[in-house]
Amino acid sequence: MVKLTQPIKFIIIGGLSTLVHMSVGVSLIAIGMAPLIANMWAFCMAFLASFTGHFRFSFKGHGKPVRQALPRFLAVAVLGFGANELILYFLVKSEWVRPEIALFISTATVALMTYFLSRAWAFSQSQ
Repeated sequence: MVKLTQPIKFIIIGGLSTLVHMSVGVSLIAIGMAPLIANMWAFCMAFLASFTGHFRFSFKGHGKPVRQALPRFLAVAVLGFGANELILYFLVKSEWVRPEIALFISTATVALMTYFLSRAWAFSQSQ
């Protein structure tokens, strides 16, 4: 059996969470919801998938109880969401790309930051 490294696990869960984010966001934009509002709802749905997957799979064995890891990961996710919204806002305002493409760019840009903050703080093995 292949042993997956932590970054690979993070990519798998992050990819699935991003798929949730993109599916919800693009669907809501397609039915006429404003991109920034659609992104907020997409974030909420993706957060649930992301925390569960990272807590139980990507960072399995981190030793933090849910009551400690959840608020930390929420802080990381909210910071990422803020960066995502800011990037999305400027891309949509600039009209350089369609809103759906802007959503993809903004979401993908934040992924790397989220990994490092999650590993170093939200799910770190140190107290």
